[in-house]
Amino acid sequence: GKRAHQSPESPDPAKKPRSDGFDTDRGDLPIAGMDVEESGAGSEPDSARPATNTLFLENLPEAVTTEMLATLFQQYPGFKQVRRVPGKNNLAFVDYDSPDQASISLNILQGFKLTPENPMSISFC
Repeated sequence: GKRAHQSPESPDPAKKPRSDGFDTDRGDLPIAGMDVEESGAGSEPDSARPATNTLFLENLPEAVTTEMLATLFQQYPGFKQVRRVPGKNNLAFVDYDSPDQASISLNILQGFKLTPENPMSISFC
C-alpha cells in the first residue's frame, strides 16, 4: 500500500538536473555555513581553523581604505599591518605578531559593521 503513496514522487527522477543544481550550490554553502557556525559558536572558532597570526577579512565596503582598517585593528596589541588584495576592495589581510593577539581582535571585531550594510567577516588565514 505504501508504494502507491510514493507514486507521486515518480517525477523526481526527471528532476535530476535540479538535484545536480543543488550539488553545485552545496559546493558554495559549506564555506559560508562554516563561517556562520564559527562566529555562532564563538567559544571555539579554533576547532574549525587553527589560529594564525594573519586574519582574512571579507565583505568589506568598497569605499573602505587601508588606513581605516589599520585604525580599527591597531587598537589591539600585536598589530603589524593591513594588506589589501589588488582589485578586490572587499577583501584584506591583517597581520599580528602572534595567533593569540590575532584571535583577540577576531573575537572582538567579528561582524563589525564598517557600514550598516557590511558586517565584516573575519577568519584565520
